Amino acid sequence: MLDKMNDFAAIKHQVKAGKRANKAKMYLARLKAFYRRNKRMPSYGEIAKLLRFKSKYAALYQANKWINAGIIGKDSAGKLLPGKRFQTLKLLGEVRAGWPSPAEEENADTISLDDWLIPNKEASFMLKVSGDSMVDAGIMPGDMVIIDRGRQPQNGDIVVAEVDHEWTIKYLAREGTSTGRIQANNITRATLTGGREDNNKSGLADLGVRAGTDKGERVILKAANKNYPPIIPKEELKIAGVVRAVVRKY
Repeated sequence: MLDKMNDFAAIKHQVKAGKRANKAKMYLARLKAFYRRNKRMPSYGEIAKLLRFKSKYAALYQANKWINAGIIGKDSAGKLLPGKRFQTLKLLGEVRAGWPSPAEEENADTISLDDWLIPNKEASFMLKVSGDSMVDAGIMPGDMVIIDRGRQPQNGDIVVAEVDHEWTIKYLAREGTSTGRIQANNITRATLTGGREDNNKSGLADLGVRAGTDKGERVILKAANKNYPPIIPKEELKIAGVVRAVVRKY
Protein backbone atom coordinates (compact mmCIF):
# COMPACT_ATOMS: atom_id res chain seq x y z
CA MET A 1 0.00 0.00 0.00
CA LEU A 2 2.82 2.39 0.92
CA ASP A 3 4.64 1.61 -2.35
CA LYS A 4 1.49 2.43 -4.35
CA MET A 5 1.13 5.74 -2.52
CA ASN A 6 4.75 6.60 -3.24
CA ASP A 7 4.31 5.70 -6.91
CA PHE A 8 1.19 7.86 -7.10
CA ALA A 9 3.00 10.79 -5.47
CA ALA A 10 5.91 10.44 -7.92
CA ILE A 11 3.54 10.39 -10.91
CA LYS A 12 1.67 13.41 -9.55
CA HIS A 13 4.97 15.27 -9.12
CA GLN A 14 6.01 14.42 -12.69
CA VAL A 15 2.67 15.67 -14.04
CA LYS A 16 3.02 18.96 -12.15
CA ALA A 17 6.62 19.36 -13.32
CA GLY A 18 5.52 18.74 -16.91
CA LYS A 19 2.78 21.35 -16.62
CA ARG A 20 5.24 23.89 -15.19
CA ALA A 21 7.69 23.20 -18.03
CA ASN A 22 4.96 23.58 -20.65
CA LYS A 23 3.80 26.83 -19.06
CA ALA A 24 7.39 28.15 -19.02
CA LYS A 25 7.75 27.32 -22.72
CA MET A 26 4.47 29.06 -23.48
CA TYR A 27 5.53 32.18 -21.56
CA LEU A 28 8.86 32.29 -23.39
CA ALA A 29 7.18 31.77 -26.76
CA ARG A 30 4.88 34.73 -26.09
CA LEU A 31 7.84 36.87 -25.05
CA LYS A 32 9.74 36.02 -28.25
CA ALA A 33 6.66 36.65 -30.37
CA PHE A 34 6.28 40.10 -28.77
CA TYR A 35 9.95 40.85 -29.48
CA ARG A 36 9.62 39.79 -33.14
CA ARG A 37 6.58 42.03 -33.62
CA ASN A 38 7.81 45.09 -31.75
CA LYS A 39 11.63 44.82 -32.02
CA ARG A 40 11.90 45.50 -28.28
CA MET A 41 11.27 43.88 -24.92
CA PRO A 42 7.92 44.50 -23.21
CA SER A 43 7.47 46.61 -20.10
CA TYR A 44 6.36 44.92 -16.87
CA GLY A 45 2.79 46.02 -17.55
CA GLU A 46 2.98 44.54 -21.03
CA ILE A 47 4.40 41.29 -19.62
CA ALA A 48 1.43 41.06 -17.25
CA LYS A 49 -0.98 41.56 -20.15
CA LEU A 50 0.99 39.22 -22.41
CA LEU A 51 1.02 36.37 -19.88
CA ARG A 52 -2.49 37.16 -18.56
CA PHE A 53 -1.29 37.95 -15.06
CA LYS A 54 -3.55 39.93 -12.74
CA SER A 55 -0.78 42.11 -11.32
CA LYS A 56 2.57 43.64 -12.26
CA TYR A 57 4.13 41.86 -9.27
CA ALA A 58 3.58 38.51 -10.99
CA ALA A 59 5.17 39.98 -14.12
CA LEU A 60 8.13 41.22 -12.07
CA TYR A 61 8.56 37.75 -10.54
CA GLN A 62 8.50 36.11 -13.98
CA ALA A 63 10.92 38.70 -15.40
CA ASN A 64 13.35 38.01 -12.55
CA LYS A 65 13.19 34.29 -13.36
CA TRP A 66 14.11 35.10 -16.97
CA ILE A 67 16.92 37.37 -15.81
CA ASN A 68 18.36 34.68 -13.54
CA ALA A 69 18.21 32.21 -16.44
CA GLY A 70 20.07 34.63 -18.73
CA ILE A 71 17.11 34.92 -21.10
CA ILE A 72 16.73 38.67 -20.59
CA GLY A 73 18.78 41.37 -18.92
CA LYS A 74 18.63 45.03 -17.91
CA ASP A 75 20.48 48.12 -19.02
CA SER A 76 21.71 50.85 -16.64
CA ALA A 77 18.26 52.48 -16.71
CA GLY A 78 16.47 49.25 -15.80
CA LYS A 79 15.06 48.68 -19.29
CA LEU A 80 14.65 45.02 -20.23
CA LEU A 81 16.89 43.73 -23.02
CA PRO A 82 17.45 40.34 -24.72
CA GLY A 83 19.89 38.21 -22.73
CA LYS A 84 22.57 35.78 -23.84
CA ARG A 85 20.14 32.86 -23.89
CA PHE A 86 17.19 34.70 -25.46
CA GLN A 87 17.88 33.39 -28.96
CA THR A 88 19.84 30.15 -29.11
CA LEU A 89 20.18 27.43 -31.72
CA LYS A 90 20.97 23.75 -31.21
CA LEU A 91 24.47 22.76 -32.26
CA LEU A 92 23.99 19.26 -33.63
CA GLY A 93 27.53 18.39 -34.66
CA GLU A 94 29.61 18.83 -37.81
CA VAL A 95 29.07 18.27 -41.52
CA ARG A 96 31.81 17.68 -44.10
CA ALA A 97 32.21 20.00 -47.05
CA GLY A 98 34.39 17.38 -48.81
CA TRP A 99 33.42 13.73 -49.37
CA PRO A 100 30.10 12.76 -47.77
CA SER A 101 30.32 10.65 -44.64
CA PRO A 102 27.81 8.91 -42.35
CA ALA A 103 26.70 11.17 -39.54
CA GLU A 104 24.45 10.99 -36.54
CA GLU A 105 22.61 13.92 -35.07
CA GLU A 106 24.21 15.01 -31.83
CA ASN A 107 22.53 17.53 -29.62
CA ALA A 108 25.98 18.63 -28.52
CA ASP A 109 25.15 22.07 -27.25
CA THR A 110 23.20 25.24 -27.82
CA ILE A 111 24.81 28.36 -29.21
CA SER A 112 23.87 32.02 -29.11
CA LEU A 113 24.56 33.68 -32.45
CA ASP A 114 25.02 37.02 -30.68
CA ASP A 115 27.79 35.60 -28.49
CA TRP A 116 29.41 33.75 -31.38
CA LEU A 117 29.32 36.58 -33.92
CA ILE A 118 29.55 39.64 -31.66
CA PRO A 119 32.06 39.18 -28.82
CA ASN A 120 32.21 42.93 -28.17
CA LYS A 121 28.57 44.05 -28.38
CA GLU A 122 29.04 47.53 -26.95
CA ALA A 123 31.57 48.44 -29.65
CA SER A 124 29.96 46.66 -32.61
CA PHE A 125 27.66 47.69 -35.43
CA MET A 126 26.44 46.29 -38.78
CA LEU A 127 26.70 47.52 -42.36
CA LYS A 128 25.24 46.24 -45.63
CA VAL A 129 27.82 45.66 -48.37
CA SER A 130 27.46 47.06 -51.87
CA GLY A 131 29.93 46.45 -54.68
CA ASP A 132 32.09 43.45 -55.56
CA SER A 133 35.61 44.50 -54.55
CA MET A 134 35.78 41.89 -51.72
CA VAL A 135 34.25 38.85 -53.43
CA ASP A 136 37.48 36.81 -53.27
CA ALA A 137 37.36 37.23 -49.47
CA GLY A 138 33.84 35.76 -49.49
CA ILE A 139 32.11 39.12 -48.98
CA MET A 140 29.37 39.50 -51.58
CA PRO A 141 27.06 42.39 -52.50
CA GLY A 142 24.10 42.41 -50.13
CA ASP A 143 26.00 40.70 -47.28
CA MET A 144 25.86 42.18 -43.79
CA VAL A 145 29.19 42.68 -42.03
CA ILE A 146 29.65 43.02 -38.29
CA ILE A 147 32.22 45.65 -37.39
CA ASP A 148 34.15 45.90 -34.10
CA ARG A 149 35.23 49.50 -33.62
CA GLY A 150 37.10 48.65 -30.41
CA ARG A 151 39.55 46.17 -31.92
CA GLN A 152 43.09 47.28 -32.76
CA PRO A 153 43.50 47.01 -36.56
CA GLN A 154 46.34 44.78 -37.70
CA ASN A 155 48.09 44.19 -40.98
CA GLY A 156 45.85 41.94 -43.10
CA ASP A 157 42.59 42.72 -41.27
CA ILE A 158 39.47 43.52 -43.29
CA VAL A 159 38.37 46.98 -42.19
CA VAL A 160 35.75 49.61 -42.88
CA ALA A 161 37.66 52.80 -43.60
CA GLU A 162 37.24 56.39 -44.66
CA VAL A 163 40.00 57.19 -47.14
CA ASP A 164 40.25 60.77 -48.36
CA HIS A 165 36.64 61.40 -47.25
CA GLU A 166 35.15 58.32 -48.99
CA TRP A 167 34.08 55.09 -47.29
CA THR A 168 35.04 51.55 -48.30
CA ILE A 169 35.63 48.01 -47.01
CA LYS A 170 39.07 46.57 -47.83
CA TYR A 171 42.09 44.69 -46.50
CA LEU A 172 44.36 46.88 -44.40
CA ALA A 173 47.92 46.43 -45.66
CA ARG A 174 51.31 47.89 -44.88
CA GLU A 175 54.03 48.34 -47.42
CA GLY A 176 57.69 48.53 -46.45
CA THR A 177 60.36 46.45 -44.77
CA SER A 178 58.36 45.76 -41.60
CA THR A 179 55.33 43.48 -41.37
CA GLY A 180 52.77 42.52 -38.76
CA ARG A 181 50.74 44.73 -36.51
CA ILE A 182 50.05 48.35 -37.37
CA GLN A 183 51.97 50.16 -34.66
CA ALA A 184 49.93 52.02 -32.04
CA ASN A 185 52.00 55.17 -32.46
CA ASN A 186 50.64 55.46 -36.00
CA ILE A 187 47.03 55.36 -34.77
CA THR A 188 44.99 58.02 -33.01
CA ARG A 189 41.48 57.66 -31.63
CA ALA A 190 38.73 60.05 -32.70
CA THR A 191 34.99 59.97 -33.34
CA LEU A 192 33.17 60.35 -36.60
CA THR A 193 29.95 62.17 -37.48
CA GLY A 194 29.47 62.80 -41.17
CA GLY A 195 33.21 62.31 -41.72
CA ARG A 196 34.33 64.87 -39.13
CA GLU A 197 35.79 64.60 -35.67
CA ASP A 198 33.18 65.38 -33.05
CA ASN A 199 34.86 65.40 -29.62
CA ASN A 200 33.47 61.98 -28.69
CA LYS A 201 29.82 63.09 -29.01
CA SER A 202 28.76 60.51 -31.56
CA GLY A 203 29.93 57.41 -29.70
CA LEU A 204 31.52 55.98 -32.87
CA ALA A 205 35.20 55.39 -32.13
CA ASP A 206 37.43 55.55 -35.20
CA LEU A 207 41.12 55.00 -35.73
CA GLY A 208 42.92 57.64 -37.73
CA VAL A 209 45.99 56.14 -39.44
CA ARG A 210 48.66 58.27 -41.07
CA ALA A 211 49.14 57.44 -44.73
CA GLY A 212 52.92 57.31 -44.23
CA THR A 213 55.20 56.43 -41.33
CA ASP A 214 58.48 57.71 -39.98
CA LYS A 215 60.31 54.70 -41.46
CA GLY A 216 59.18 55.31 -45.03
CA GLU A 217 56.45 52.69 -44.84
CA ARG A 218 52.87 53.35 -45.85
CA VAL A 219 49.45 51.96 -44.99
CA ILE A 220 47.20 51.14 -47.97
CA LEU A 221 43.88 49.42 -48.66
CA LYS A 222 43.70 46.34 -50.88
CA ALA A 223 40.67 44.82 -52.57
CA ALA A 224 39.91 41.09 -52.77
CA ASN A 225 39.21 41.36 -56.49
CA LYS A 226 41.94 41.63 -59.15
CA ASN A 227 39.86 44.19 -61.05
CA TYR A 228 40.40 46.79 -58.31
CA PRO A 229 43.79 48.43 -57.73
CA PRO A 230 45.13 49.18 -54.22
CA ILE A 231 43.96 52.42 -52.66
CA ILE A 232 46.79 54.69 -51.54
CA PRO A 233 45.58 57.49 -49.23
CA LYS A 234 46.53 60.94 -50.45
CA GLU A 235 45.52 62.82 -47.31
CA GLU A 236 44.29 60.60 -44.48
CA LEU A 237 42.88 57.20 -43.65
CA LYS A 238 40.41 56.59 -40.83
CA ILE A 239 39.54 53.06 -39.73
CA ALA A 240 35.98 52.85 -38.39
CA GLY A 241 36.45 49.26 -37.26
CA VAL A 242 37.57 45.73 -38.04
CA VAL A 243 35.25 43.22 -39.74
CA ARG A 244 34.56 40.33 -37.34
CA ALA A 245 31.83 38.42 -39.20
CA VAL A 246 29.87 38.22 -42.44
CA VAL A 247 26.14 37.36 -42.41
CA ARG A 248 24.32 36.12 -45.51
CA LYS A 249 20.79 34.80 -45.99
CA TYR A 250 19.86 32.37 -48.75
